Amino acid sequence: MSTMTTKELLGLKKVTVAAAAAYLQSGVTAEELRLKAQEGQCPYISCNYRTEKSKKRRYRIDVRGLILAKCGQIPEGVEL
Repeated sequence: MSTMTTKELLGLKKVTVAAAAAYLQSGVTAEELRLKAQEGQCPYISCNYRTEKSKKRRYRIDVRGLILAKCGQIPEGVEL
């Protein structure tokens, strides 16, 4: 996925980690975002397992937080 505008991001039915990386346009890859989310270091992406026994993870992206992060702002309530 290449670069993406805010309008294009907001037009997506589902924002994926790959779309988040494309939107940030900072050189960060989707895999790097996934790893940061797994470690709890990404304030706008949460990560958890689908079920207790599952090995697959689910990533939930806070679109508002993503947009604020691109603007250099940290979302309210986020402690780094």
